[in-house]
Amino acid sequence: MNIKVPPLFTLLITLSASIFYFMQNEDNLAIDVLFIGLYVTLSLFFLLKLLFYFKYKATLNELFFFLFVNTIALLIVFVTPFVPLTQDLIMSFNIDVIFDQTNENFVLGLTNLSLLALPYFIISSSLQIRCFTKYEFIRFSPTSEKGPKADWFALVIFFIFGALFAFIGLLSADILSIMYGIFYLFSGIGFLLGK
Repeated sequence: MNIKVPPLFTLLITLSASIFYFMQNEDNLAIDVLFIGLYVTLSLFFLLKLLFYFKYKATLNELFFFLFVNTIALLIVFVTPFVPLTQDLIMSFNIDVIFDQTNENFVLGLTNLSLLALPYFIISSSLQIRCFTKYEFIRFSPTSEKGPKADWFALVIFFIFGALFAFIGLLSADILSIMYGIFYLFSGIGFLLGK
């Protein structure tokens, strides 16, 4: 079966339901349905692609996997302020910062959307570690036999997405994204110094 068919079917249902709720003037519910539907669609597509690779015992050292998981995690955190589901915080942290006798108060939180991004953060971390332990190079496509060296590619991902996770996390006040951003940046520095 084509791995694109179930995600397209899910996307069609999502768009239909979202349009229905917009027509009923239930905008918050429509946005929630649209977000959850898009999340399920992308996750289903990713899961089916993973199962396809596992079926043929193929390694995941393909550019798609590295960019997809990091980009999806980034997008989830980025849309956090715009999705009504995130109005209720699971937990929040107040951080007081003093600059030249002025007190600034930052509130960082953990939301339901943060937890939806967590699997992608974990998969991304696993792929990064495999770049240093298993993969020799990163393929540009499923049939590529050459590509950039895996360890250098992982370092680039650590620094680029580490900075993006931290920056978007600060904009969205998402503690999980900030923590992963800092973790990626320090991991990149650590692996770079260890080379």
